[in-house]
Amino acid sequence: NDDGSPRSFAPLIVHDVVAGTQDLNLVVQPSAITSGRVLGPDGQAVHGAIVCLTGENGQYRIQSAVTDVEGRFQVEYQEGTRQDIIACPPNPNDWGQYRRMIDAEGKVDFSYQVTQTAVLAGTQDLILRLPKLR
Repeated sequence: NDDGSPRSFAPLIVHDVVAGTQDLNLVVQPSAITSGRVLGPDGQAVHGAIVCLTGENGQYRIQSAVTDVEGRFQVEYQEGTRQDIIACPPNPNDWGQYRRMIDAEGKVDFSYQVTQTAVLAGTQDLILRLPKLR
């Protein structure tokens, strides 16, 4: 960077590389930090919420964060790109206010998470509000 600080680069995911491949050229791209807060339905900060990015076909990516006591999070991804960001309630938390709901078939009920679509890398002060528990 011009100010002398180190430059951050986005994670690089490579598919379909055959074992024994030689002279593989990987090009990394600059990244930007997206930050915000996760709030509960009452507008209060949610400590311990899980925030993650989705990848191709809605699959969760490796990149994730856990909110601090003020509900703040930061995730980093390629500059100039957009990602869907998902916030899930803590599982479990100290006060038991939120819990991941499992249906009779043992599948997670995703109605307790919130998704913000197409968030531009570098967005600041994003608010993700979890829905009220049923």
